[in-house]
Amino acid sequence: MTKPSYARPLTSLIASAALALSVAGCSVGSGDPISEAKAAFDAHQYGAARIHILSALKENSADPAANLVFGKTLLAMGDGEGAGAAFEKAMRDPAYKDKVKPLYAHALLLAGASDKALALVDDLGGSSTAADIVAKSYWVKACALLEMGRTEEALAVLDAGLAKMPSDVDLLVLKARYALSSGDTQTASRFAASALKHGPDDLEALQMSGRLAMLRQDLKTAEARFLKAAKIYPESVPPLFSLAAIYADMGDEKKSRDYFGRILKSAPKHPLALFMLAKLEFDKGNVAEAHEMLQVAGDSVSDVPQAILLSGKIANARGNYEIAIARLQRFLAMSPGNIEGITALGKALAATGNGAQAYNLVKPAAMQASATPDLLVLAGKLGQQQGDPLASKFTSRAAASAKGDIGRQMKNADAAIKAGNWQRAEEIYAELRNAGHANNPMILNNSALVALETGDKAGAQKFAREAHALAPDDAFIMDTLGWVLHKTGGDKGEALALIRKAAAKAPGNREIKEHLAAAEL
Repeated sequence: MTKPSYARPLTSLIASAALALSVAGCSVGSGDPISEAKAAFDAHQYGAARIHILSALKENSADPAANLVFGKTLLAMGDGEGAGAAFEKAMRDPAYKDKVKPLYAHALLLAGASDKALALVDDLGGSSTAADIVAKSYWVKACALLEMGRTEEALAVLDAGLAKMPSDVDLLVLKARYALSSGDTQTASRFAASALKHGPDDLEALQMSGRLAMLRQDLKTAEARFLKAAKIYPESVPPLFSLAAIYADMGDEKKSRDYFGRILKSAPKHPLALFMLAKLEFDKGNVAEAHEMLQVAGDSVSDVPQAILLSGKIANARGNYEIAIARLQRFLAMSPGNIEGITALGKALAATGNGAQAYNLVKPAAMQASATPDLLVLAGKLGQQQGDPLASKFTSRAAASAKGDIGRQMKNADAAIKAGNWQRAEEIYAELRNAGHANNPMILNNSALVALETGDKAGAQKFAREAHALAPDDAFIMDTLGWVLHKTGGDKGEALALIRKAAAKAPGNREIKEHLAAAEL
């Protein structure tokens, strides 16, 4: 599992892509280039700032003021090495040393030199009393310690910094980011809200708030946060990427493609944008286009679980079954129990003549209430080939899912949830229950989650218990009942036991992990 980088913004492979940006028609030399660079920097127009400051550095490459602005600009663009070189020059002037030192340490962090960064800020600002210098020193020291795996020391430094400067946005966001990476969404939400309160226009505060809103399925709030970030920081890639991902989630393919296009216009080989576009193409049946895009993305996404899954599915579709098997097995090692991965691997194994192995893989997943129609069809076919009497049950369940187009209605409910329209989702599930599907554990499970969101505590508990009675061994249904009990004031011991059991059955499921972390507080 890739260790999270605390020195970088939320979206990996961030603003380094912005180095490719340039500003057309930019007026250079029309006044004081350092002042013009500062003005552009303050407006978050980093491409323009870079052009202006390079003009000043042509006149005097050792100018500490120019090198300070240049370093800050490159730092904002994600170029740690370039920023470090500029800060080194600025620090040659004793008057600049204290104010530049934590910035230089930040640049070293971005360049991967955590130990050197830590050495620079170990004195936490030294004799300086300037709040920004001290706060930055605490932030860099905490980040460096986290990067080095010295978590307890890092948290002690972070808490000490927040005790001194409780309204510092960078420290608040870092605290939220660490909490989120640990699965503690409640603490993450609390610190993210404080960061946004003290820095309503701060890029990282907006990004963190938006990401947490996405995890809550509050896509409207997430959209608003990312739109604001994109407007204030027009050259920043993360908000554009987040918006593209949200619109893809909402089913608005046109908007999603538009934002991915904006990213690729400034960074033609942005790997995550290429991966997401490849997924859109694959979902439309354009296998060749998806394959080509993923090839261009290359090794940069080779450790991203969803990219590994997509590459395995593409290999399947192209008839490269051995490659598909290797990739899908790797994906399932990262995300055990993932239904989509199990289905794809089952198909690949069956295609290579390993029907028994394929059935042994898909059968346990098909027995779960959360099994998809695609998985049930596959399990029915493979089970029949193996002479298993259970095969007919899988086939019957797949047929029942297709009857009355339950799948379409559940997709409509999912779309309503993503749009924040919980009332509409509640109506759809009520229609499904009244249409003779009141004994479908997944419909009851989802009804419980919707009732929880609409404030119907009694209904949430009722539906969750009914679902659990029908499918007591299903990890997702177990988790739902535990989570509903936890959130509605039910038996805390029962809730925790259920979520712990669910986490043991589905160790790769992030949502269950987050529920467990919250329940154990």
